[in-house]
Amino acid sequence: MFKYYDESAIKTTAYSGLNWTFYRYADVLLMLTEVNWSLKLAGEAISDNDIVKGINEVRARALLPAYLPAEVNLFTIMAERAYELIFENKMVFDQRRTRTCLISGMGSFTGITSFFGYRPDSFSFDFSAMNLLSPVSGEEIRRNTQLTQNFGFLPKGTGQ
Repeated sequence: MFKYYDESAIKTTAYSGLNWTFYRYADVLLMLTEVNWSLKLAGEAISDNDIVKGINEVRARALLPAYLPAEVNLFTIMAERAYELIFENKMVFDQRRTRTCLISGMGSFTGITSFFGYRPDSFSFDFSAMNLLSPVSGEEIRRNTQLTQNFGFLPKGTGQ
């Protein structure tokens, strides 16, 4: 709790400039589904009930039919995250984490493909390794000359 202690906000201003991370319950449930599915894929003893529990709770709240354990895969998890967390800027992090992209169709997702070389409909470039990471800010590079910039972003660090 000390990490989030803002003495000025508590004692004087009642306003804090700390960067808080908020997770919606649906986001946590979908993360739970992805983790359990990944663990089962890696050979861990995860029950089918544990895999579908999170995603089906989200779908039940939306009055959608439940998934069977055999229907849950990375495509269904990513699609559910895209629908449930729309306009919450989560998809880019999902794509970076899984290194996959959903293929957009007419009103639904038609499949899943590799992140590398994929070009979304409204983009003028293909995704590459450069798009997996964000650039390091120029201020950070100025303060720490040992930092190197990520994949072709500017400004470059000393010695790059």
